[in-house]
Amino acid sequence: MRVRRRFLLSASVALLACSASVTDVGDPSICQQTYEFGNYGSKEEMEEAFAATGAFNDRLRADGYWVFAGGLQSASTATVVDGRGETPVMTDGPYLETKEVIGGFWVIDAPDLDVALKLAAEGSKACRGKVEVRPFAGLA
Repeated sequence: MRVRRRFLLSASVALLACSASVTDVGDPSICQQTYEFGNYGSKEEMEEAFAATGAFNDRLRADGYWVFAGGLQSASTATVVDGRGETPVMTDGPYLETKEVIGGFWVIDAPDLDVALKLAAEGSKACRGKVEVRPFAGLA
């Protein structure tokens, strides 16, 4: 029986913000398009990346690596919950101040780190973003 390890492949996306210079030009649609298509330059680019990611997901399933995957809504929809005190404190927004956030992820079963890294490279190409690979410390 082959031993398999579980890995998290997390795809990052850059946080996008409209600069004052763009809005000063008087074309707010540029800013809206930036938010609407995320890191992609156009609707077509976004749809191509989604199709390529779908094909990558299909291959993960067919080859037996697939455990679970999902895309995440914008970091602006996040709520941070701090339950360390007597009463939980909830704060709007992402946990960290950062230029990139996790846009989606895959949980895979792979025989070793080398295979996980190879799959991450393929996922990165498909989704057109960086992918971080981290082994699970254990499974609960």
